[in-house]
Amino acid sequence: MAAVAVAGVASAQVTITGSIGFGVSDDSASARTANWTDGGITFSASEDLGGGLTAAASVTQSINGKGANVTSDGNSLSLTSANMGAIAIATGRASGDALGVSSAGYTTGHLFGTSETVDGTADYTSVTYTLPTIVDGLSIAVRKAGTQTLGIATSATPQMRFSYKTGDLTVDFNTKSEAAGAVSDLKAVYVVEGITLSAFADTATQNGGAKRNEFSISAPLGALTLAASTGTQGTRSGNEVNLTYALSKRTSVVAGAGTYRKSDGNLATTSANRIKVLHTF
Repeated sequence: MAAVAVAGVASAQVTITGSIGFGVSDDSASARTANWTDGGITFSASEDLGGGLTAAASVTQSINGKGANVTSDGNSLSLTSANMGAIAIATGRASGDALGVSSAGYTTGHLFGTSETVDGTADYTSVTYTLPTIVDGLSIAVRKAGTQTLGIATSATPQMRFSYKTGDLTVDFNTKSEAAGAVSDLKAVYVVEGITLSAFADTATQNGGAKRNEFSISAPLGALTLAASTGTQGTRSGNEVNLTYALSKRTSVVAGAGTYRKSDGNLATTSANRIKVLHTF
Protein backbone atom coordinates (compact mmCIF):
# COMPACT_ATOMS: atom_id res chain seq x y z
CA MET A 1 0.00 0.00 0.00
CA ALA A 2 2.92 2.31 0.67
CA ALA A 3 4.12 1.90 -2.88
CA VAL A 4 0.68 2.80 -4.15
CA ALA A 5 0.66 5.92 -1.99
CA VAL A 6 4.01 7.03 -3.37
CA ALA A 7 2.96 6.37 -6.92
CA GLY A 8 -0.11 8.59 -6.55
CA VAL A 9 -2.25 8.32 -9.66
CA ALA A 10 0.19 5.97 -11.35
CA SER A 11 -1.11 2.49 -12.21
CA ALA A 12 0.38 -0.48 -14.04
CA GLN A 13 -0.95 -3.30 -16.21
CA VAL A 14 0.98 -6.45 -17.10
CA THR A 15 -0.02 -9.13 -19.62
CA ILE A 16 1.58 -12.41 -20.73
CA THR A 17 0.67 -13.84 -24.13
CA GLY A 18 2.14 -16.50 -26.35
CA SER A 19 1.64 -19.44 -28.67
CA ILE A 20 2.91 -22.94 -29.27
CA GLY A 21 2.30 -25.25 -32.20
CA PHE A 22 3.35 -28.57 -33.65
CA GLY A 23 2.92 -29.78 -37.20
CA VAL A 24 4.08 -31.77 -40.20
CA SER A 25 5.69 -29.90 -43.11
CA ASP A 26 6.43 -31.29 -46.56
CA ASP A 27 7.87 -29.56 -49.61
CA SER A 28 9.65 -30.54 -52.79
CA ALA A 29 12.78 -28.64 -51.74
CA SER A 30 13.54 -30.55 -48.53
CA ALA A 31 12.64 -33.62 -46.49
CA ARG A 32 9.35 -34.00 -44.67
CA THR A 33 9.58 -32.93 -41.03
CA ALA A 34 7.46 -33.10 -37.89
CA ASN A 35 8.47 -30.35 -35.52
CA TRP A 36 7.49 -27.34 -33.43
CA THR A 37 6.14 -24.63 -35.69
CA ASP A 38 5.22 -21.81 -33.34
CA GLY A 39 6.67 -21.14 -29.95
CA GLY A 40 7.02 -17.88 -28.11
CA ILE A 41 5.99 -15.76 -25.19
CA THR A 42 5.54 -12.00 -24.86
CA PHE A 43 5.63 -9.99 -21.65
CA SER A 44 3.93 -6.60 -21.94
CA ALA A 45 3.53 -3.88 -19.34
CA SER A 46 2.18 -0.37 -19.31
CA GLU A 47 2.11 2.28 -16.62
CA ASP A 48 0.23 5.54 -16.26
CA LEU A 49 2.87 8.03 -15.13
CA GLY A 50 0.36 10.79 -14.61
CA GLY A 51 0.03 14.09 -16.40
CA GLY A 52 -1.05 12.38 -19.61
CA LEU A 53 2.21 10.38 -19.88
CA THR A 54 2.24 6.59 -20.34
CA ALA A 55 5.20 4.20 -20.41
CA ALA A 56 4.97 0.78 -22.08
CA ALA A 57 7.38 -2.08 -22.70
CA SER A 58 7.31 -5.54 -24.22
CA VAL A 59 9.75 -8.43 -24.50
CA THR A 60 9.19 -11.36 -26.88
CA GLN A 61 11.12 -14.62 -26.69
CA SER A 62 11.03 -17.40 -29.30
CA ILE A 63 11.03 -20.97 -27.99
CA ASN A 64 11.65 -23.78 -30.48
CA GLY A 65 11.33 -26.95 -28.44
CA LYS A 66 13.40 -28.91 -25.93
CA GLY A 67 17.12 -28.34 -26.25
CA ALA A 68 16.68 -25.37 -28.57
CA ASN A 69 17.84 -21.88 -27.78
CA VAL A 70 15.49 -19.29 -26.38
CA THR A 71 16.11 -16.23 -28.54
CA SER A 72 14.96 -12.64 -28.55
CA ASP A 73 12.28 -11.98 -31.16
CA GLY A 74 11.59 -8.33 -30.51
CA ASN A 75 11.61 -5.81 -27.66
CA SER A 76 10.09 -2.35 -27.36
CA LEU A 77 10.04 0.59 -24.98
CA SER A 78 7.80 3.61 -25.51
CA LEU A 79 6.69 6.85 -23.92
CA THR A 80 3.39 8.35 -25.01
CA SER A 81 2.16 11.84 -24.19
CA ALA A 82 -1.40 12.96 -24.71
CA ASN A 83 -0.16 16.21 -26.25
CA MET A 84 3.37 15.51 -27.50
CA GLY A 85 2.97 12.23 -29.40
CA ALA A 86 4.97 9.04 -28.76
CA ILE A 87 8.56 7.86 -29.03
CA ALA A 88 9.40 4.17 -29.22
CA ILE A 89 12.64 2.19 -29.37
CA ALA A 90 12.26 -1.36 -30.67
CA THR A 91 14.03 -4.36 -32.09
CA GLY A 92 12.28 -6.53 -34.63
CA ARG A 93 12.48 -8.92 -37.52
CA ALA A 94 11.16 -8.04 -40.95
CA SER A 95 8.99 -10.55 -42.74
CA GLY A 96 9.25 -11.45 -46.39
CA ASP A 97 5.49 -11.91 -46.43
CA ALA A 98 4.26 -8.32 -46.10
CA LEU A 99 0.65 -9.44 -45.55
CA GLY A 100 1.43 -12.04 -42.90
CA VAL A 101 -0.83 -14.81 -44.23
CA SER A 102 1.64 -17.60 -44.99
CA SER A 103 1.43 -20.78 -42.90
CA ALA A 104 3.16 -23.39 -45.08
CA GLY A 105 6.71 -24.36 -44.17
CA TYR A 106 8.03 -22.92 -47.42
CA THR A 107 6.61 -19.42 -47.84
CA THR A 108 6.87 -16.26 -49.89
CA GLY A 109 9.57 -15.21 -47.45
CA HIS A 110 11.88 -17.66 -49.23
CA LEU A 111 11.27 -15.77 -52.47
CA PHE A 112 11.12 -12.10 -51.65
CA GLY A 113 13.60 -12.00 -48.79
CA THR A 114 12.47 -9.53 -46.18
CA SER A 115 10.22 -6.55 -46.62
CA GLU A 116 12.66 -4.32 -44.78
CA THR A 117 16.38 -4.88 -44.22
CA VAL A 118 19.16 -2.70 -42.88
CA ASP A 119 22.71 -3.46 -44.02
CA GLY A 120 21.49 -6.76 -45.42
CA THR A 121 20.02 -8.06 -42.17
CA ALA A 122 16.41 -8.72 -41.29
CA ASP A 123 16.99 -8.06 -37.57
CA TYR A 124 17.01 -4.37 -36.82
CA THR A 125 16.73 -1.76 -34.09
CA SER A 126 14.67 1.37 -34.66
CA VAL A 127 13.59 4.55 -32.96
CA THR A 128 10.23 5.98 -34.04
CA TYR A 129 8.55 9.26 -33.19
CA THR A 130 4.82 9.41 -33.82
CA LEU A 131 3.33 12.87 -34.06
CA PRO A 132 0.26 13.87 -32.06
CA THR A 133 -3.02 13.28 -33.89
CA ILE A 134 -3.70 16.16 -36.26
CA VAL A 135 -6.50 14.58 -38.31
CA ASP A 136 -8.78 11.84 -37.00
CA GLY A 137 -7.66 8.48 -38.37
CA LEU A 138 -4.28 9.77 -39.59
CA SER A 139 -0.99 8.67 -38.01
CA ILE A 140 2.34 10.20 -39.06
CA ALA A 141 5.68 8.88 -37.82
CA VAL A 142 9.38 9.35 -38.47
CA ARG A 143 11.63 6.33 -37.98
CA LYS A 144 15.35 5.69 -38.05
CA ALA A 145 16.71 2.15 -38.05
CA GLY A 146 19.94 0.17 -37.92
CA THR A 147 21.19 -3.37 -37.40
CA GLN A 148 20.11 -5.16 -34.26
CA THR A 149 23.75 -5.95 -33.43
CA LEU A 150 25.18 -2.46 -33.90
CA GLY A 151 22.16 -0.44 -32.86
CA ILE A 152 20.59 2.49 -34.63
CA ALA A 153 22.72 3.55 -37.58
CA THR A 154 23.52 7.28 -37.51
CA SER A 155 24.01 7.14 -41.29
CA ALA A 156 20.59 5.61 -41.97
CA THR A 157 18.10 7.82 -43.75
CA PRO A 158 14.97 8.56 -41.67
CA GLN A 159 11.80 6.94 -42.97
CA MET A 160 8.42 8.62 -43.13
CA ARG A 161 5.46 6.38 -42.24
CA PHE A 162 1.83 7.34 -42.83
CA SER A 163 -1.26 5.37 -41.80
CA TYR A 164 -4.85 6.43 -42.43
CA LYS A 165 -7.97 4.60 -41.26
CA THR A 166 -11.45 5.55 -42.36
CA GLY A 167 -14.32 3.20 -41.67
CA ASP A 168 -13.31 -0.30 -42.73
CA LEU A 169 -10.34 0.85 -44.86
CA THR A 170 -6.76 1.24 -43.61
CA VAL A 171 -3.98 2.55 -45.87
CA ASP A 172 -0.26 2.58 -44.96
CA PHE A 173 2.45 4.37 -46.93
CA ASN A 174 6.17 4.22 -46.08
CA THR A 175 8.93 6.09 -47.87
CA LYS A 176 12.62 6.87 -47.51
CA SER A 177 15.46 8.07 -49.72
CA GLU A 178 18.86 6.38 -49.87
CA ALA A 179 22.03 6.69 -51.94
CA ALA A 180 20.89 3.72 -54.03
CA GLY A 181 17.56 5.39 -54.74
CA ALA A 182 14.16 6.10 -53.23
CA VAL A 183 12.25 3.27 -51.58
CA SER A 184 8.54 3.30 -50.83
CA ASP A 185 5.63 0.91 -50.41
CA LEU A 186 1.86 1.03 -50.08
CA LYS A 187 -0.47 -1.30 -48.21
CA ALA A 188 -4.27 -1.29 -48.03
CA VAL A 189 -6.61 -3.44 -45.93
CA TYR A 190 -10.38 -3.40 -46.42
CA VAL A 191 -12.88 -5.35 -44.35
CA VAL A 192 -16.39 -5.88 -45.72
CA GLU A 193 -19.00 -8.24 -44.26
CA GLY A 194 -16.25 -9.95 -42.25
CA ILE A 195 -14.12 -10.58 -45.36
CA THR A 196 -10.63 -9.05 -45.27
CA LEU A 197 -9.05 -7.92 -48.53
CA SER A 198 -5.37 -6.90 -48.40
CA ALA A 199 -2.94 -5.57 -50.99
CA PHE A 200 0.74 -4.57 -50.80
CA ALA A 201 2.94 -3.01 -53.48
CA ASP A 202 6.39 -1.50 -53.78
CA THR A 203 5.87 1.93 -55.33
CA ALA A 204 9.62 2.62 -55.68
CA THR A 205 12.67 0.35 -55.38
CA GLN A 206 16.42 0.93 -55.24
CA ASN A 207 18.19 1.11 -58.60
CA GLY A 208 14.93 0.39 -60.42
CA GLY A 209 14.71 -3.18 -59.13
CA ALA A 210 11.66 -5.38 -59.63
CA LYS A 211 8.67 -4.24 -57.63
CA ARG A 212 6.85 -6.61 -55.32
CA ASN A 213 3.07 -7.04 -55.32
CA GLU A 214 1.02 -9.13 -52.90
CA PHE A 215 -2.71 -9.77 -52.53
CA SER A 216 -4.72 -11.78 -50.03
CA ILE A 217 -8.28 -12.53 -49.04
CA SER A 218 -9.53 -14.04 -45.78
CA ALA A 219 -13.12 -15.07 -45.03
CA PRO A 220 -14.55 -16.55 -41.81
CA LEU A 221 -17.19 -19.27 -42.22
CA GLY A 222 -18.24 -20.08 -38.68
CA ALA A 223 -15.40 -21.96 -36.99
CA LEU A 224 -13.57 -22.23 -40.32
CA THR A 225 -11.50 -19.40 -41.85
CA LEU A 226 -10.42 -19.61 -45.48
CA ALA A 227 -7.53 -17.52 -46.84
CA ALA A 228 -5.63 -17.25 -50.10
CA SER A 229 -2.64 -15.15 -51.10
CA THR A 230 -0.52 -14.48 -54.16
CA GLY A 231 2.65 -12.48 -54.71
CA THR A 232 5.03 -11.60 -57.55
CA GLN A 233 8.37 -9.85 -57.91
CA GLY A 234 9.78 -9.98 -61.41
CA THR A 235 9.89 -13.67 -62.34
CA ARG A 236 9.45 -14.73 -58.71
CA SER A 237 5.98 -15.80 -57.67
CA GLY A 238 4.14 -17.47 -54.82
CA ASN A 239 0.58 -18.69 -54.29
CA GLU A 240 -0.89 -20.17 -51.15
CA VAL A 241 -4.20 -21.25 -49.62
CA ASN A 242 -4.84 -21.61 -45.89
CA LEU A 243 -7.58 -23.18 -43.79
CA THR A 244 -7.92 -22.55 -40.06
CA TYR A 245 -10.44 -24.50 -37.99
CA ALA A 246 -11.04 -23.23 -34.46
CA LEU A 247 -11.43 -26.03 -31.93
CA SER A 248 -11.89 -23.41 -29.23
CA LYS A 249 -11.10 -19.74 -28.65
CA ARG A 250 -7.39 -20.52 -28.26
CA THR A 251 -6.76 -23.81 -30.05
CA SER A 252 -7.01 -24.39 -33.79
CA VAL A 253 -5.92 -26.67 -36.60
CA VAL A 254 -4.18 -24.84 -39.45
CA ALA A 255 -3.46 -26.25 -42.92
CA GLY A 256 -1.60 -24.48 -45.70
CA ALA A 257 -0.49 -25.42 -49.22
CA GLY A 258 1.25 -23.43 -51.90
CA THR A 259 3.49 -23.28 -54.95
CA TYR A 260 6.52 -20.99 -55.27
CA ARG A 261 8.95 -20.12 -58.04
CA LYS A 262 12.36 -18.55 -57.56
CA SER A 263 14.26 -16.47 -60.08
CA ASP A 264 17.86 -16.71 -58.89
CA GLY A 265 18.87 -19.07 -61.70
CA ASN A 266 16.25 -21.61 -60.63
CA LEU A 267 12.83 -21.25 -62.22
CA ALA A 268 11.63 -24.62 -60.95
CA THR A 269 8.39 -24.57 -58.98
CA THR A 270 8.50 -25.64 -55.34
CA SER A 271 5.34 -27.08 -53.80
CA ALA A 272 4.81 -27.05 -50.05
CA ASN A 273 2.20 -27.91 -47.45
CA ARG A 274 1.86 -27.99 -43.70
CA ILE A 275 -0.75 -28.99 -41.12
CA LYS A 276 -0.34 -27.99 -37.51
CA VAL A 277 -2.12 -27.67 -34.19
CA LEU A 278 -1.75 -24.18 -32.73
CA HIS A 279 -2.54 -23.07 -29.19
CA THR A 280 -2.43 -19.42 -28.13
CA PHE A 281 -2.68 -18.02 -24.62
